[in-house]
Amino acid sequence: MYYRASSAPCTHNVSPSQRDQHLKTIVKYVDPDIFTVNEMGASPANYGFVRDFVLNSDGVTKYASALYSNNNSSSIVNMLYYNSEKLGLLGQTAIVSDKNGGNLVRVIDLYRLYYKDPKLDIGADTVTFVVAVAHLKAGNSSADALERSEAADALMDWLETGESENNVIVCGDFNLYTSSEPAYQKLINYSNVSERFFDPLNQSGSWSNNNAFAGIHTQSTHSSGSGCFSSGGLDDRFDFFLVSDEILNGTEGVSYVPGSYQAIGQDGSHFNQSVNSGTNSSVPANIAGALYNFSDHLPIFMRIGIELSDLHTAESLPLKGNLSYNNPVHDQLKLRLTYTSGSSMKVRLLDLTGKTVFTDNWMKGAVEKTINMETLPNGVYLVNVSIPNGETITKKIIKN
Repeated sequence: MYYRASSAPCTHNVSPSQRDQHLKTIVKYVDPDIFTVNEMGASPANYGFVRDFVLNSDGVTKYASALYSNNNSSSIVNMLYYNSEKLGLLGQTAIVSDKNGGNLVRVIDLYRLYYKDPKLDIGADTVTFVVAVAHLKAGNSSADALERSEAADALMDWLETGESENNVIVCGDFNLYTSSEPAYQKLINYSNVSERFFDPLNQSGSWSNNNAFAGIHTQSTHSSGSGCFSSGGLDDRFDFFLVSDEILNGTEGVSYVPGSYQAIGQDGSHFNQSVNSGTNSSVPANIAGALYNFSDHLPIFMRIGIELSDLHTAESLPLKGNLSYNNPVHDQLKLRLTYTSGSSMKVRLLDLTGKTVFTDNWMKGAVEKTINMETLPNGVYLVNVSIPNGETITKKIIKN
């Protein structure tokens, strides 16, 4: 809600330092491993401030941030923070325009993350996933709905034509009033079935000002509006997680944990009321107060599961030998190959398009080699080791 924005079309009722404390209270209560935001003031200083003085405070040091992004010069931007003890950032990009080349109201930021499997250093494979953070056009006019639809269409087109990742989460403030809106339908009923998203709550209908959906509303935390806070109490479902089929069903190493999706502070009993009105049965009183004072949206939360590697020793090569290597890689990939059968090994390093970026023939025996990857882009690569009889082993590595 215009967090530390230098200019805003409204005024805040509390000081920036007070809002910092409210955000700190909420974050420490939830303790997220991934924290995505909308409506941060568009200054590069702000994303570092949240990382260094809100998240990493009171002895906490685990949080890292993505890079600042504001390609369309909006006054408010998205951001992603993550627990660097568990996760690494492989790269990020942004969708800045619709399919006709026109600028989106706000860019859609996409971040590719990987899980730091405890056995990465002995050659274990790991999983990667993409988190797309979107803040779609606000307002309930047909023109507003059209701009939301164009943004959703741009995301789906980008995923279909340029994104090889199967594990995808799209989240943010979608400003949707009903499941029949074109933007929502393009996300969950896209023409390419393999690219469709799924709503873990699976509650379609007219969400706005409808008591039947009181348990999933996320806006507004205030019954009476003032300054930047919207009025009306909790009666709109604007904020979402949608997941790819692979995450919904856990087929590619990342899975949605059933029943974990919730709006923090939503107890189902505050329809058209402030989140801290009377007793809130879902959170302590100080958390309800922080939610009330920080923003007019509730944060949403869900858990994802990660499939760990079952690797116990260095990967066995065909016949007699093994392979070990450092993973992830920063600049130098250090391979140790032990192979005692046949005459030689062919070692290749490939990117995910199948392009060979390194190749060499190594004689049998105990071989240690270093491959310089300093000039290669960050991302996922494949190490392929083959021997003359056609037997081969291929493993995934991550450069960051």
